[in-house]
Amino acid sequence: MKKTALITGASSGIGTEFAHQLAQRDYNLILVARRKELLKSIAKDIQNTQSIAIYCFSTDLSTAEGLRDLYQQVAQQGLEVDMLINNAGFGTMGAFEEQDSALEQKEIALNVAAVVDLSHHFIPGMLKRNSGSIINVASVAAYQPVPYMAVYAATKAFVLSFSEALWAEYRERGINITALCPGPVDTGFFEATGNKNLQKAKAKISMMQCDEVVSTALQALDKQQPQIIPGAKNRIAPFSARLLSRAAMVKLVAKTMRPRRRNPK
Repeated sequence: MKKTALITGASSGIGTEFAHQLAQRDYNLILVARRKELLKSIAKDIQNTQSIAIYCFSTDLSTAEGLRDLYQQVAQQGLEVDMLINNAGFGTMGAFEEQDSALEQKEIALNVAAVVDLSHHFIPGMLKRNSGSIINVASVAAYQPVPYMAVYAATKAFVLSFSEALWAEYRERGINITALCPGPVDTGFFEATGNKNLQKAKAKISMMQCDEVVSTALQALDKQQPQIIPGAKNRIAPFSARLLSRAAMVKLVAKTMRPRRRNPK
């Protein structure tokens, strides 16, 4: 019997790539995002080459209503989730006082609260079957505070800590859990921040491709690793941070991340 993977944020980037690679592993798929037409297009593309079942559920996971709607749709279809990919999320950037408070609350709800709620909902079923796996998408930003991306980095630090704790809880109970901590990836993340300086900087940043990031994540999950940073270069900053005090490290990051201000006329 085929296993089923549920992927959040499946309409683009890393989420879409997870769908393609898990289809190649013969998983049935539950694709979750707000943009249902995109999900249907991705499903059609995959089913042109893979004989699997794909379910497309459109919902907003940053709300309690959206989460309940997802659970109801999964239950109505009689589906069991063998693999959970918590990929949905977004980031904000800029001076903290200039950020939209409501948007950052939504960021916390999607990046943190939804990850916890989805895990709470699907882990009991995995325990009953004595089998299951979870990949939580964090970031290299999880390893240190990031001024001017304060909320985003803090949410990813939560995801990393949460994932490693659950890895230790469930590793001997049949559930594998891995935190995926990528550096810059060629997705729509930079555009979604709405920060023009970051969008311009994108051209100068060495980025990994989604296929390499996802294949690295799945290999780490197979090896039961609690966390993985794809790409050797991306591992330098998190581990070099151990050589500095946290105060020194955060001041260095602030200097790097500080938005450029226009000179007054």
